[in-house]
Amino acid sequence: VHGNAVFNLENILTHGVFEFKGNFTQSRNNFFWTSFSDTYAPLGTHRSVFNGTETQLITLNRPQSSYFWLFELQNPAGVEVIGHAQIKGHAKFIEGGFSGQLTLSGEATVENQVWPGDLNIHANFSLIENIHIQGNLNVLQGTLSLSSYFMAIDGNVTVSAGTLSIQSGNLEIDGNFISTNSTGTLLMTEELGHVLVHGFFQTQSLNTLTNGTLEVKGNFTQLRNTIYASGRPTFNATENHTLVLSGETDQTVSFQNPTDSYFKHLVLNNTSNIHFSTQANAGGRVSFPQVNFTGSLGLIFDGFADAGVWSGNLTM
Repeated sequence: VHGNAVFNLENILTHGVFEFKGNFTQSRNNFFWTSFSDTYAPLGTHRSVFNGTETQLITLNRPQSSYFWLFELQNPAGVEVIGHAQIKGHAKFIEGGFSGQLTLSGEATVENQVWPGDLNIHANFSLIENIHIQGNLNVLQGTLSLSSYFMAIDGNVTVSAGTLSIQSGNLEIDGNFISTNSTGTLLMTEELGHVLVHGFFQTQSLNTLTNGTLEVKGNFTQLRNTIYASGRPTFNATENHTLVLSGETDQTVSFQNPTDSYFKHLVLNNTSNIHFSTQANAGGRVSFPQVNFTGSLGLIFDGFADAGVWSGNLTM
């Protein structure tokens, strides 16, 4: 298609190639009483190739039910997504980039395991291979499941709705982790699950933290969630969950609600100093390979500490 393409009929797209050199628009069909929303929902080996010479606009008016399957970008000027658009099969970026919210869902994969920009999650997405995100990760709807794979993020991770499920996978974040004042959830329930945050960690959502290891190299902040009446326990780690503070410069830890939010197992492994600016509590094992910390750290429930020097204040 050398010009613009508009899809508003029920189409069957299982094989072959659609080449687009102009803009792409999908809209709902209102002619039939069933009002088809999936007017562009390819499967099988069908490919959608964008190879114009100027910036192409992609608009899906029903992105929940219409999507791309095999997506290829061969336009040096790139594409601009209006709203958001899902890729459910495989994405291949040969030339050019994208702006707007182009996203992955289902069990989609990416050529060379590299996603060249921000990834915004709008529907369930499960990794079936490792992936490197050259931008930010934003969990907006649905569940992002790592399974047993590795996800590297060059930017920040923000969970503002939906669920980020670590499972037995590994997540490494070059920037910061923020769970906003929302219905979003960080889910860590498996022993092998590991999250490494090179920046700061801030939580204001109700998370499930029963297993795995969360390692933070920047500041740690717990805030109350105001959406729920019982929104104080936004970091109440239990069972075998471990938090490691492993910065190489000073780290500050603060809890807005230290009675309802707390660590389970805690490892203090900062080579400089950790300052607890508010009361903080641990309900499991506290170990300190690096001794230096200031402020008030308490032991609650069955909490205990390794032998050594407790350099700050102790509350029990």
